[in-house]
Amino acid sequence: MYRNEYIDHLKERGLLKDYIKDINYRFEHGDWETIVSSPLPPDDYPDGYIGIKGMKYIRDCPKDKPMFLPVSFPGPHTPFDAPGKYGAMFDPTNMLLDESVPGEIAERARGAGQLLRQTGASGQPYRRPD
Repeated sequence: MYRNEYIDHLKERGLLKDYIKDINYRFEHGDWETIVSSPLPPDDYPDGYIGIKGMKYIRDCPKDKPMFLPVSFPGPHTPFDAPGKYGAMFDPTNMLLDESVPGEIAERARGAGQLLRQTGASGQPYRRPD
């Protein structure tokens, strides 16, 4: 039987249901580019998890032999869902975009600012309604 260490990790931490709910919502609605906070804390987010696993591997390696470890992080790409406090760290309505930013990307950034205003920009991660 196939095992996935990351899925096992999320189960152990009681986070798997929220993660699946978020991914299912995005899949069912084709909503991969809306900018919302991830339901996962930073250390349990895929990039955080991979970084921690990489650091542990390096710490546990024999120190008397050469070692090379390529670590591949899945982000940044859709879904745009910064984890935990990072999802609400900056208010896009107060950020100026350089003139070189393409129009489509600038529109998405403005949309994120509107979303934050609608949700109160409370510093709490945005959650989709149930």
